[in-house]
Amino acid sequence: MFQAGTYPAFLTKPPARPMQIVDLLRHTSGLTYGFQQRSNVDAGYREKKIGEVIKAGTLQSMIDDLAKIPLEFSPGEAWNYSVSTDVIGYLVGLISGMPFEQFLKQRIFNPLGMNDTDFFVPADKAHRFAACYSADRRAASTHSPPIARAT
Repeated sequence: MFQAGTYPAFLTKPPARPMQIVDLLRHTSGLTYGFQQRSNVDAGYREKKIGEVIKAGTLQSMIDDLAKIPLEFSPGEAWNYSVSTDVIGYLVGLISGMPFEQFLKQRIFNPLGMNDTDFFVPADKAHRFAACYSADRRAASTHSPPIARAT
C-alpha cells in the first residue's frame, strides 16, 4: 500500500488486510484510475497506461501492471472509483475458465437474446452505431466505433 514516493520508486507498507471480492464490487479495493489526477498512485497508473482505452493489451497484462503499483489505500478503508470492475472481469474469466467476453456471451447475452451486444461493432453493423461523443481539450469530437477485425 502507498506510503510515499512517486512511480517507480514508491515507499510502501502492507495493507491492514487483503483485498476481497466485495471490495472490488463496492470500489473499496484500494485501486484507482489514472485519470483522477489526484495522487502519486494514479500518476503511476498514467505512466503505465493502466485502464487506458488506447493501450493494447489483455486483462492479464493489466493485472500484471497493477501488481507493480501499490494500492492507494488499505482495502475497505475508503471508497474510490477504479479499475475494480476490470479486475472483476479478470476474475470471472479466471474462475469460469473462459475469456470474460466469451463468458458474457454464453451465460448472459445469448440466453437473453442480446444479439447486438459485444465489445466491438462488427464491420457489417457499423452503420447502426450511434455517434460517440467525448470531451477533447481542443474541441468536442466524435469517435468511430471500435470495429471488429475480419478473421
